[in-house]
Amino acid sequence: MTRAGWQAVLRAALARGDRALLRAGLDDPAALEAWLASVPRPARRRRWPAVLALLALLVLPALSQDSPAALALVNGQPLSQSSYLGWLEQRRGAELADAAVLGELVRQAAARAGLSPTAGELDGAWDRILQQQFRYSETRYQQWLRAGGRSEAVLREEIAVQVAQMKLRGRGVSVTEAALQAYFQEHQAAYEQPASLEYRQLVVPPTGAKVDGLWPASRTKALEIIAAVRDGLAFEAALARFGEDPTAAASGGLVGPVPTAQLAAQSAVVSAALEPLVEGQVAPEPVLLGDRYQVLQLVRRTPAQPADYQRQRALVEADYLTTRLQPQEQFVAQLLAGATVQWQSPRYAGRTLSGRWVSPNGLTLPGWLRERL
Repeated sequence: MTRAGWQAVLRAALARGDRALLRAGLDDPAALEAWLASVPRPARRRRWPAVLALLALLVLPALSQDSPAALALVNGQPLSQSSYLGWLEQRRGAELADAAVLGELVRQAAARAGLSPTAGELDGAWDRILQQQFRYSETRYQQWLRAGGRSEAVLREEIAVQVAQMKLRGRGVSVTEAALQAYFQEHQAAYEQPASLEYRQLVVPPTGAKVDGLWPASRTKALEIIAAVRDGLAFEAALARFGEDPTAAASGGLVGPVPTAQLAAQSAVVSAALEPLVEGQVAPEPVLLGDRYQVLQLVRRTPAQPADYQRQRALVEADYLTTRLQPQEQFVAQLLAGATVQWQSPRYAGRTLSGRWVSPNGLTLPGWLRERL
């Protein structure tokens, strides 16, 4: 099967969690591609547990066999994937191997106890990440993926492990509606979402001679950039071409989401420049911050959302349970005490599990396994 065929299978499986579709796609990727074209863009919420198991058994091995041999071409010379992976394993292989085994022990323990995560629980965990890590910004989330070369599939796999371990550590904790509502009332402010906005900024580098502490030629250049963006030049392209900070191009110059009141308090001039704009519009005049002129574009306004128990119940329950979980040290010790691990890789032969968790995504949320105790 071609790589495109495998990718079609992967997209369909992730979108539907459909075993029959996956197996059919393995034999007929062309038909699967035709089917995909007729299906609306899939929602993010997926049936993870079954999908992940199928990917591990059927799809991922084939993808690895069909993956390109080169990580990159460096001055025309290939840098192999195996060299890169060898460096990665040399640096953190042992601790990541331990974490992978620990994740598998969690999955097995949850399955034995009938506590494997449900689709609803995984959706709730996903919403929690969007709120606490990315402030409900899809843009920030996508930039986080790109900036670290991360995979959403690996993130979702860790979410499943973390939800499972929280359920295991929370066994025996009594959860009643009365208790959850009392907790919600006590912490209601934490569930309010203030009005916020996202914007892009382009810092114009100094140009020409400095006059009275300012760069008048830079202001002229900023006005030219504003005109070009208004005429259709993508802001990200303008940033890459004209911006002072080349690293800002990777994030598109995105700032926020920032609570509207917080921005007004921290930078009144930026807040005032963005206030009259509609989404996608560029401020007609550059903003002077320090001795640098900046071009601003409003990306999104998000209105305030009051705390709502019914809408946020899954999040409230997760937070409530977090305060009552079995200590991580005790939980991990119990997992290891009943485990038999036979390393098949000679690299780790004879290794004793440390029991230390390392997040493959570098995330830490309340109730999740922590890297350092």
